[in-house]
Amino acid sequence: MSSLLRKLTTGGENPATQPPTRTRNDSTSGIGLEDPSAVNVDHALFSNALKAITQGQPQLLTMFIKKHAHIVDITGPVSSPTQAQVDRETGKQVVLPEAIHQMTLLDCAVKQGSVEMSINVLEAMSGGRDFLNSVGNKYDKKMSAVHLAVRQDMISVVEKIIEIAKAGGLGDGEISEMFQSFMDGGGDDLIFACCASGSFNCLKYLVSNLQFDVNLVSPSGATCLHVAAARSTVPVTEFLLESGAIVDALDNDKLTPFFLASKFNNVPVMSALAKAGASIISPAQNGAEPIYVAAQQGHVQAIELLCDLKASPDSIGCGMAPLHVASMMGHPPVVKTLISKGANVNLQGGEAKNTPAHCAAQTGNVECLKALIEGGADIKMAGSTGATTLHLASWFGKKIIVETLLANGAVPDAKDENGKTPFDYSEDGYRVGGSGPEAKKVGKILKKACGEEGGKKKKKKEKKEKEGGEGGKKSRLSRME
Repeated sequence: MSSLLRKLTTGGENPATQPPTRTRNDSTSGIGLEDPSAVNVDHALFSNALKAITQGQPQLLTMFIKKHAHIVDITGPVSSPTQAQVDRETGKQVVLPEAIHQMTLLDCAVKQGSVEMSINVLEAMSGGRDFLNSVGNKYDKKMSAVHLAVRQDMISVVEKIIEIAKAGGLGDGEISEMFQSFMDGGGDDLIFACCASGSFNCLKYLVSNLQFDVNLVSPSGATCLHVAAARSTVPVTEFLLESGAIVDALDNDKLTPFFLASKFNNVPVMSALAKAGASIISPAQNGAEPIYVAAQQGHVQAIELLCDLKASPDSIGCGMAPLHVASMMGHPPVVKTLISKGANVNLQGGEAKNTPAHCAAQTGNVECLKALIEGGADIKMAGSTGATTLHLASWFGKKIIVETLLANGAVPDAKDENGKTPFDYSEDGYRVGGSGPEAKKVGKILKKACGEEGGKKKKKKEKKEKEGGEGGKKSRLSRME
């Protein structure tokens, strides 16, 4: 026997320093703490078995389990590597510390994604209700081996679990009932895990063999079809529909699966849902239709499909049209796509009666503005208060927008209903803090465009010449005297 194999199958040379391993199910006796040496040996055995899993050595794991079969029934400390994530408040990258989880060897093998090693561990476990409870028990109160298996569509592992449960005396009804009781840390059933991860084979098994309801509702009010529409594939979606999923079901936010598919640019699923009769205009609570949210998110493909399905590019259910929100959010490709699909570039929306050009001007999206101008937008149009695009750009101190508008015929001295010009707006915006750092430059540009600077220089010159003339006349009179 090699030294490595000897170390792995005898517990290693050094006892573990982590806390003692114990059974996950508190109803079982666990390892007797009165014998610390036995505890340390079992912990070392678990640690070495874990190495076989993480290093991808199924044969070594099998030999190890045959020699120490009891190790499959206990939990041990498993560390997760450090991870980096972006802090939402600061925007900086934060390194998360190493975490320690209490897991079984089955948890580890399934999480590793190894069907072979998962089945190796399962074959050493006894069947019955306690067995099924153990594989459905969550480590760290978040995820169980069963959840991990269905998320990765490990159908062979799921079938093996069922096989062992039946061998332990459980009937189909009991197994189905227990499987339907398994929830993850968020309170979602196994069927939602399948839909979220696109696990078609496991989904089909749960529905066909374990009688899972495809119209089951999650705590958020979402059905399986909602989850699939946002995150899954066409086969999963089509299977749910064939199994009786309600195509236009509403979640707690009154959103349909088609609306979510549009929001997340899941174009293939959008097509499948539309083919099944889904409403392509069913709005959110604020009146926004799917085409609006697709424009808001910058999804060109979703926009193209929606227009092909005859959704109106001028839908204004929430007060603004798709072209308004695309111009405001800064999505030039979407703006161009909507214009090519016949969107009205001068459509006014909201209480302010602004056009898409107003939206692009006030947010400083110059490429969107250029696309609108090329598409025939009237940049001289005024909103409900008489403010033009130049007024809004001036208020917010958008220098490049002001220059673009002036270059395309904007009227620099246009007045709103209160008689205020774009220059007045730039002054007001700077005073109240609404404009950016280029506000003063905007003011100078507007003065120059109105000819005010040139006029002032001319008057100053004339005054100087006049004063010079009068001075010369007085000088001549004094000499004559």
